Amino acid sequence: MSQLDVSLVDLNGFKSLGDITLPFNLKVGAFVKDSLECIEVFRFLPEKRLVCKARYKGKDVVAKIFFGVGFKKRAKREIEGLQRVKNVAISTPKIVSFIEDDVAKYALIIFEFIEHSITLGECLNESKTSNERIAVFEKALVFIADMHESSIYQQDVHL
Repeated sequence: MSQLDVSLVDLNGFKSLGDITLPFNLKVGAFVKDSLECIEVFRFLPEKRLVCKARYKGKDVVAKIFFGVGFKKRAKREIEGLQRVKNVAISTPKIVSFIEDDVAKYALIIFEFIEHSITLGECLNESKTSNERIAVFEKALVFIADMHESSIYQQDVHL
């Protein structure tokens, strides 16, 4: 399979996940030399954000690319939220790199990739009984309540 090169102009033009062909190299600002190879899309919000599993400098990472109108505000909110989470001793992936480019109009946060992590949805899918699913939800809700007690609010919990 040939590798596609994608720019921020391309990202702004994508209207649905179906518009994105994997894998692709993201050629933005500092990455023209280093390159960020996106290999799996975790989340795509048209004209706002792309979250993907990627390869960067030979390592698996998670890349959050903020673009479009308000990209700086959304990236800043993400960084501030991560700092609040760290301040209350909740484990979170390490930030490998943060780049903000006013000329190209994007911000990029690269996180370490945590091997063998599973999502809430995967936990629910692996639950075989209603009681197991209830236990998963209880654990998740206690975690979210603990975050709220620390004034950390997640507005879009993903399964």
